[in-house]
Amino acid sequence: MTLSDYRFYCCGSELNFSMFSDVVCRARYLDSIEMTLLSEVRVDVYTIEPAATSRWLVVRHTEDEGIAFKCFVRQGDNFVEVEEQLLPSQIRAEIIRLFPHLLPSPALAA
Repeated sequence: MTLSDYRFYCCGSELNFSMFSDVVCRARYLDSIEMTLLSEVRVDVYTIEPAATSRWLVVRHTEDEGIAFKCFVRQGDNFVEVEEQLLPSQIRAEIIRLFPHLLPSPALAA
């Protein structure tokens, strides 16, 4: 999937996202969804617009106690999702240099 296919959600500390990139990117507000299952909660919906010169973007999504990462790499005009363990080594090294605690360290060979 590409970055433009995704929507990101924010609802206080229980549901939110953070974005990390080599160049400053923009989160653009799209909509609010009213959730009334147990109580009235408003969930804000966003899309992410990477900078024209950005080469990669990592989104950290937090939901309750769980944290998930989505990694995207530029391919032409699109940002294509890449599994964390399949990131090109040069990009992984740059992410770790700029944000040392963002991605887990790769498994060491035994």
